[in-house]
Amino acid sequence: MQRFRLGNLTLGHRQTTPRTAEGFAVAVTASCYHGDSSAFSIAEWIRNMNELIKNIRRLGCVLGLMLLTTCAMADEVAVYQGKLGNAGIVMTLTFSDNGVEGRYFYSQYRKDLPLSGKWDKTGVLVLREGKPQWDEQAQTGKPVMTLRTDNQKNWQGEWRSGKGKTYPVTLSPAALPAALSPFMQTLYQLSPYEYLRQAQTVLAMTKKETVNGHEIEWWQEPVSGMTTFQIASGYSDAQRDRLNVALQTLLWQNVIGYHDGMMVSQYQGEAMSVVDIQLLSPSVLSVSDLRSSICDGGHSSGNWPIRLRVSDGHPLVLSDVLWVGDGPVPDNSTIEKGEYNNTILPAWLVTQLTQYYPEQMRTPVNSDDCDYSNQDIWNGYDNNWILTPKGILFSPSFSDAQQPCAGESWPVIPWDIVKQHPGRLKDLPLP
Repeated sequence: MQRFRLGNLTLGHRQTTPRTAEGFAVAVTASCYHGDSSAFSIAEWIRNMNELIKNIRRLGCVLGLMLLTTCAMADEVAVYQGKLGNAGIVMTLTFSDNGVEGRYFYSQYRKDLPLSGKWDKTGVLVLREGKPQWDEQAQTGKPVMTLRTDNQKNWQGEWRSGKGKTYPVTLSPAALPAALSPFMQTLYQLSPYEYLRQAQTVLAMTKKETVNGHEIEWWQEPVSGMTTFQIASGYSDAQRDRLNVALQTLLWQNVIGYHDGMMVSQYQGEAMSVVDIQLLSPSVLSVSDLRSSICDGGHSSGNWPIRLRVSDGHPLVLSDVLWVGDGPVPDNSTIEKGEYNNTILPAWLVTQLTQYYPEQMRTPVNSDDCDYSNQDIWNGYDNNWILTPKGILFSPSFSDAQQPCAGESWPVIPWDIVKQHPGRLKDLPLP
């Protein structure tokens, strides 16, 4: 992996992103926004969420929205604190072979402003504020920051408005205060930049309830309105802690996505997430997360479920609990790219659903109506299934124009059928 070096420059609080074109499949969330393994630790899961969020920022709003940044793979991500004039700011910069991109916010307002630009051999950074424009003429009048390194750690320079007004800029590597609450400890690991934005945030407990004998507390981040829950009783302490970290990560992932989407739309967009507990059993936690956003004129929506094995917090893939192919269950990476995912499973699902739900699965007369008998809509299943008390709920994939056809609650394969086709984790107790 190559890294950007500016002489012997040491970047600020730094994260490293692997150079890979692959990431988790992207579902849509408050921004423009989850592999394999039946043995997958929460720490690995959080690292993958980090990678997902970086991929999200490269992709912009899915389904056609333009990137805020260039498509260069990130080499170094540095986080800085400092002053623009007399105002406190926090900035993150991604240094790559193709240039520099990033964002910053004023500590008073905590709203992101996008940055993009380049450096030269003398160590001068020229960063233009605002969404990237693809021709120089369109960039005329945009505020510009010109920054130089003084001691291989700090940056200083000036911010110049389109009308020529200037303010001094000073930046130093971010000093992250200690995280006190469990929520903030999780965010500390997930995103230093977002951690600094949320340093003074007080999450609000909005509701308490009991689900299957477990005390549940619902929490909300006040600016974005994103929510999650915490399990306050039941399970062992270690099990509960692992599950709660995953649920905290869900909240922060959505909050980060919210700010991504709002930056694209200059905080004129809309974003929402509806988190629901689908199954809370002694062996499995299943949660749905319906996300929707309007980001710079583009609308996107989708479900981003979480399915975790309670004993160790490992995320579950479908082949862990259901396998309708021949022979032993192979590695999940093989399944994702093979005939099973594209042909065998969709055909099996259509057959089973037709047997249990013949009315809904009938081929429509009108071509504009929802056609659930089409095998193609049951592809890409691994983010489109949820464990429920009745069985596995599958969500078909439709185009934007047919989104009203998605999100149905009836396509459930009952547990008695699922148990006739056990997956990789044959000893996993299911309802």
